[in-house]
Amino acid sequence: MSPTALDAKVTMYWKDQPLLDEEQAFLESFFIVSAFEKATSADGLTKLSETLEVYAKVVPADGEKCDRCWKKRTVADRSAEATHICDACWEVIR
Repeated sequence: MSPTALDAKVTMYWKDQPLLDEEQAFLESFFIVSAFEKATSADGLTKLSETLEVYAKVVPADGEKCDRCWKKRTVADRSAEATHICDACWEVIR
């Protein structure tokens, strides 16, 4: 089976990008990935634009696929009906 966006973790660094600063909490959902983090520097990241200070790296996300949201995260069996579910999904359904 081929990898999908939900198998990925995106790491980005940007400088002087107020919109990205404002929307940082939503970038995991925007990119439809399992994990997102803002790096403290551009080291090890690829520059995405010649004119903007925006850098990124995409790597496989850690964890296992949650049976509910399909994101790769730490999962656990929460009850007989809620098996192999991440913390975020458990908070929604319990």
